[in-house]
Amino acid sequence: MAVKTITTTASPTGSVFKDDSNWNTCRGSATGESTLDGTGIQQLINTQFDAGAGNIYKIRRAFLQFNVGAEIPTGAVVESVKLILKRTSGSKSDNDGGTSLYVRSSTQPDGEAISTNHYNDLGSTTYATRAFSAIPDGSDDVELDLNASAIVDLQAEITAGSIFKLQCLTSRDVLNQTPSAGNSLNNYNLDACQLEVTYSYTELFDSLSISESLAMSVEYNRSLSDSVAIDASVIPLLIEVKELSDSLSISENIANKTTLGMSDIQSISEVIDTESTFKISLSDSLDIIEAWGRALPPQLLSDSISISESMGALLGEKFGQKSGWKFKIKNPSTGKFVATLTNARKRWFVERLNDETEAGFIIDADDSKATATILNLGVNELYIYYQGTLKWAGQLASAKKIAKGNDIYWEVLAKDWVALLGKRFIGVEALRTFTTTDAGQIAKTLIQETQALANGSFGITYGTIEVSIARSPTYDKKNILEAIKELSNIGQDGSANYGFDFEITPLKEFKVYYPYKGTIRNGVVFRYPGNCENFEALVDSWGIVNHEWGLGRHWTGNTAVVSRSDATSQTTYKRREKIKNYKDMSVLEFLQDMVWQDIQWLKDLSTVIRFDSRVDAKTGINDYNVGDGVTVVCDKFNIDEWLWIYERKIEIQDNDELMVTLTVGD
Repeated sequence: MAVKTITTTASPTGSVFKDDSNWNTCRGSATGESTLDGTGIQQLINTQFDAGAGNIYKIRRAFLQFNVGAEIPTGAVVESVKLILKRTSGSKSDNDGGTSLYVRSSTQPDGEAISTNHYNDLGSTTYATRAFSAIPDGSDDVELDLNASAIVDLQAEITAGSIFKLQCLTSRDVLNQTPSAGNSLNNYNLDACQLEVTYSYTELFDSLSISESLAMSVEYNRSLSDSVAIDASVIPLLIEVKELSDSLSISENIANKTTLGMSDIQSISEVIDTESTFKISLSDSLDIIEAWGRALPPQLLSDSISISESMGALLGEKFGQKSGWKFKIKNPSTGKFVATLTNARKRWFVERLNDETEAGFIIDADDSKATATILNLGVNELYIYYQGTLKWAGQLASAKKIAKGNDIYWEVLAKDWVALLGKRFIGVEALRTFTTTDAGQIAKTLIQETQALANGSFGITYGTIEVSIARSPTYDKKNILEAIKELSNIGQDGSANYGFDFEITPLKEFKVYYPYKGTIRNGVVFRYPGNCENFEALVDSWGIVNHEWGLGRHWTGNTAVVSRSDATSQTTYKRREKIKNYKDMSVLEFLQDMVWQDIQWLKDLSTVIRFDSRVDAKTGINDYNVGDGVTVVCDKFNIDEWLWIYERKIEIQDNDELMVTLTVGD
């Protein structure tokens, strides 16, 4: 058993402010008024009554996040934890007397930069307190030993491979003690604050006694009998050793099938940090059971095994740790991750422009995480990370439980935050009318109003809403997602103006882009043959429409008919007609816009290309996004142009290899 102490630095950090003439309103507000990120020197916390500013109450709260899941082995056992608050020429004011610093849990979303929406992300567990009077002025750091509750919560975040989140407040804020003057801690550097964690863990080398020369960059030829002694207590339920030659000396009870978890091997990359090469013919030494033989990486069947950083990935693949990807489950009521699905398989997710998306995975029925508590459908949330970057998030929607012989598993489907808006309506009890209002602001308002209902909040916040087209819709029992998609898809009758692009990010932030979302990525090139396969290009004339009658139907049964045409298209392709139904139409102007927009999209040849792509140096999945313009080349079809990405599906194989399917168009 090894004991180690690490110091990790907070990121992201920041503080949120709130001012109000009423103390209860100031303290209980759902959002703040302004923020500071954690860079630079700033006030840490404050509760104040400012008579000179017009009898205003002021509160400042600080938030810190520590990515312990990325720095501490999953199987580590926390022994102690200390918070170190960094400061320069620190000072304080305690004009009311008896004020203390409180360090508490936080419900701020993982990895999310500070915003006014985090003002009330307040946990209920106190981890440490320190009286202002016990904090001397000066530049010395303020160190606080966190209590047993902090250790329990920190342990849970490490196990889940997640983030430990803290907040700093004054006692007057926590205990609802109305201030009569100023009480603050000043001149702190939030970005430099640290968490010092001491933990114990089982090293592989607690059980494998290897000669000291192993740490050196040398070669070991075949016989390790004098160097390696493996204790049966750490041998996994993985291989059945039938014969071992002079390469390995293993105690006789090795044949017992026991389990080696990742915590037992986590530190191997630290011990063998320098690159060493072992020339060992394992084919002469091990008779491996059939199942293991099928899954054994080719590296282990050769005569040379390179042990360096690749060892961690190699072991991770075989012991259920997905090196690049993490599928994590969060309980939204606590804001904490409850599980990392290390053994999930057939993992995938889809991204689409201006539409709802899905993700899914399979988990064996006998997996300890295949429970109704962890996979709490309609409540818990799925977060998908790639190399620490959040790529997709949504709510667990359904689980199909399947038994095929000995293969018994759950097939789980999740839907993103956009899909949730498909479960909401506007204008049900009374018409909802907008007059000459920016389309993006209309969409934002629809979300705000439905979230303001009792039990209505999905936790969606609001980012940049770029100005687009002024609209005057009236909504009568209208589905909110359909309403937003209509605003996104339609332009203005008779003009070249088009609708906007929108998204709800994995961190639940609604954004509107005008005239479009993406960026032209000149450096991202998909070529067939090359990094593309299964290339399909559909150039379609049969879908051309240059004269349309739009039949608008209201839910009451009332109808209206609008027709629009394009003379240029008719000259080239002759008259091509269509009658299209538009439901829930309550405003004639909207129907006119939608029929006009339909003609603009359909009057010419359409090109839709779909292909599978391999990830290479120029097409990494972080190098481009849905909505971007990328270059697509296929010489055989005379295609060499940049096209918009409308959909991206990413399938993650069990060895972490990716299959990326793109749908692009003009």
